[in-house]
Amino acid sequence: GVSGLVSQTVSYPLEVIRRRMQVGGAVGDGHRLRIAETAAMVFRERGLPGFFVGLPIGYVKVVPMAAVSFYTYERMKLIVGI
Repeated sequence: GVSGLVSQTVSYPLEVIRRRMQVGGAVGDGHRLRIAETAAMVFRERGLPGFFVGLPIGYVKVVPMAAVSFYTYERMKLIVGI
């Protein structure tokens, strides 16, 4: 569960940038924003907390998923004899 929490926290800012780029599409003059431009826009609009909007909901999903995944992996190793 802890590994899921850490991985979600570390990678979430890139997820926010990816989502903004997908939803934003082309801007006024028809060019698409690059990663740095999108990150600067998020920072300008909401500051550092803007990169973590929605993260608690992600924890609700990822922490149990990671815990079950690791538990299942370890148990299957014992059952199969690896």
